[in-house]
Amino acid sequence: MNPSHWFSSHPVIQNKRAVSIKLTALFDSGSPIDPEVGTFKLVLELPNFTRQPKIIPPKPVIIKPNPIILVQGWQQLIDSGEVRSKAQLAAKFGLTRARVTQLFDLLDLAPEAIKLVIDIGDPYPSKAPSVRFLRELLKLSGQEQVKKLVNQKNQMRTDQF
Repeated sequence: MNPSHWFSSHPVIQNKRAVSIKLTALFDSGSPIDPEVGTFKLVLELPNFTRQPKIIPPKPVIIKPNPIILVQGWQQLIDSGEVRSKAQLAAKFGLTRARVTQLFDLLDLAPEAIKLVIDIGDPYPSKAPSVRFLRELLKLSGQEQVKKLVNQKNQMRTDQF
C-alpha cells in the first residue's frame, strides 16, 4: 500500500480582505479493494494572521523656546534695525501684538529671576514654569519672584524622578 496525500489551502474572502485561511487535506491510506477505508478529509480554518498591524503615529514633540532667551533675541532684532517695531515682529513670527507685548513684559522681572529662568535652559523643558506663571511673578517684589522660581525649579527636579 502506498499512502497518498493531497493538500490545498485558499483564503476565505470577506469584504475584499482575507479574514481567514481554509486548509483542506485528504489522506488516503486505504486498501486498493475498498478505497473508502482509511481515507479521511480534514478541513481546518485558521484566523487571519495576515492583517497589517495598526500603526500608531508617535506623539509630536513640541519644542518650546525659553521665553526670556526668545525675547532677548527679539530685542536684538529691534536694536539692530532688522525689525522696526513689536508690531512688525509680531507679523514676522505670526503672533499677535498683544502676545509679543506679554512676552516682552517678562524682561521686567528682577535680574536674579531672569537669570534663574535662563538657567533652566533652551529648549524649555515641559515642566518648566509657564509664561503665565512668569507673568504672575511681575506682580511680586524681586525677592518674592526669586523665591517662587526657586520653589518651582525644585518642584521640576522632584517631578523628574
